[in-house]
Amino acid sequence: MANPEMENNGPLKGIKVVDMTINMAGPTCSLYLADLGADVIKIEHPTSRGVAVSPPDPDAELDPWTKGELPPVSIRNGVFPDGDPGEDWWNRMGYFNKMNRSKRSLCLDIKAPGGRDVLERLVASADIVINNYSPRGVRSLGIDHETLRAIKPDVVTVAMSGFGATGPGAEAVSWGPILDAASGLAATTGYADSGPFKQGVAYPDPVGGTHGAAAVLAAWWEHQRTGEPVHVDLSQLETLLFVAGDQLVEASVKGAAPPRRGARSADYAPAGVYRCAGTDTWLALTVYDEADWARLVGVVPGLADERWGMAAQRHHDHDDIDALIEAWTSRHDPRQAMSQLQGAGLSAAIVSTSSDLVDDPQLNDRGFFVDLTHSSYGPRRFPGSAILIDGVPLLVRPLSSLGADNDLVLESLGFGAAERDGLRASGTIAARPPT
Repeated sequence: MANPEMENNGPLKGIKVVDMTINMAGPTCSLYLADLGADVIKIEHPTSRGVAVSPPDPDAELDPWTKGELPPVSIRNGVFPDGDPGEDWWNRMGYFNKMNRSKRSLCLDIKAPGGRDVLERLVASADIVINNYSPRGVRSLGIDHETLRAIKPDVVTVAMSGFGATGPGAEAVSWGPILDAASGLAATTGYADSGPFKQGVAYPDPVGGTHGAAAVLAAWWEHQRTGEPVHVDLSQLETLLFVAGDQLVEASVKGAAPPRRGARSADYAPAGVYRCAGTDTWLALTVYDEADWARLVGVVPGLADERWGMAAQRHHDHDDIDALIEAWTSRHDPRQAMSQLQGAGLSAAIVSTSSDLVDDPQLNDRGFFVDLTHSSYGPRRFPGSAILIDGVPLLVRPLSSLGADNDLVLESLGFGAAERDGLRASGTIAARPPT
């Protein structure tokens, strides 16, 4: 039985996906599929929503926080609405809800009594199964593609481990920051006189997740073409190496790692991020050629030096040029500076904060942000889908509360009311984390 509130008329309507993913990379992959209309059933262990967040102490005072400032760790770990965990904090985690929107929640411990039977019936009814566990975790859960094919002979399976399912490093457990370092990307992040910097987000996760979604669509296309089962073994590390291709080529040609350049470019000068008037406001600017340089000279005072008409000299004198540009930007509001530079035909943009993006007229005109209403926190604004089909944004729906779809999913698999009650009593299915 389908939940009518979760139906979507997107191009993947009618395809059932079993989502056995955690953290960010796997949920990003299945998020694309859900937005495109697939019925994504997210299998969640009763403790799954508390992996990175401890249950808040109900007797403790919340850390002080003013909206618009960086929240303290106790609040931002769960990204709770208004900084308030609430009584059902596991349903109020903004990050988790963002990554798992448009999916149905089956809160299931597959190692508990009867859990395996539920999983096998679900797989038998599904088209695609996705996981992003390590190969060891896949074997432990019994969700390797050979086992799943024994349940559903023509199933499409996608495994998104950190290092791939083969090779001497296959069993290593990975998280985004680990892959950031292992891929070499972290070594390129920093300045000429600094060590490597960790990127502000787990950049490998969205890269791996986006590649995973493309892999699912390709595998489904192949399955539709041949009628045969398809298995994809995706290495998240290798998806990062694909992104970092230019650095790899430079290293292979020169025999040494590329230098850290900060926001500068090996090809264009000037290129950088410049402080503007106000507190912590910045503008990014890149000059691509001599025509661009002439345009910049017409806007920013002090740059009319004949030597700087050649890119090689601009690279050499980058510090001096940067000082003159920042002397100008620091007297201007970033949007004003961006408007002047763009008006002159230059590539410039403010360094946007989250608030800037939420209020951005371009994003709002295209309907990128959506208001999603959840029973635990009411309507809230979330990022929507970047994909429009025939000019219409994809339908984005809120994530179900933990285990809210247990009965609907189990009833559709043939479990009667008494069986479902038994699964609840044994803790095999649940609607909240264990006490």
